[in-house]
Amino acid sequence: MYESNWKGANISYWDERANMEYTYKKEKFYTITPIPYYYARRKIIIRKIKKIIKKNHFKYICDFGCGDGEYIKKIWEKELYIHGVDASPSMIDIAKKLQYDNVSYEVSEKGITEDAKFDMIYSSAVWAHIDDMHCQYLMHNIYEHLFNGGIFVICEQTAPFRYGGGVFFETNK
Repeated sequence: MYESNWKGANISYWDERANMEYTYKKEKFYTITPIPYYYARRKIIIRKIKKIIKKNHFKYICDFGCGDGEYIKKIWEKELYIHGVDASPSMIDIAKKLQYDNVSYEVSEKGITEDAKFDMIYSSAVWAHIDDMHCQYLMHNIYEHLFNGGIFVICEQTAPFRYGGGVFFETNK
């Protein structure tokens, strides 16, 4: 068993982000990625995650780094059991406002602590925020919570932009 004394990412940063909401196409966002780009990319990721769930007849799903629960909201179906994990209490508070059957949440800085196994664990826009020293611990934590034959899907959103001085610049120019 791997051990870690990690105290988590900068939790106060994520709690502050929970108070920095932006509205685009009547939806709330908590991202610093340019929202039209994030919105389009998120639609692709959700479509792919739903396809994997359906193709494999998965029922037990975990959103690792669920933030505000928006991905859970988009993939939820009544026959699924979904568990959301996030290090930020404020983000989990937002996620809990989405009251669906068979959905649970936990605040955890050390990965999944729920005594459960999952068919699929996915994360989106999470790993760029975790330092190298703790990736191995968290990857092992995820592996320990997968059923035999379960899968882990990592989606990282990288925009063709860089941020500087309060402005986004296209990187391909």
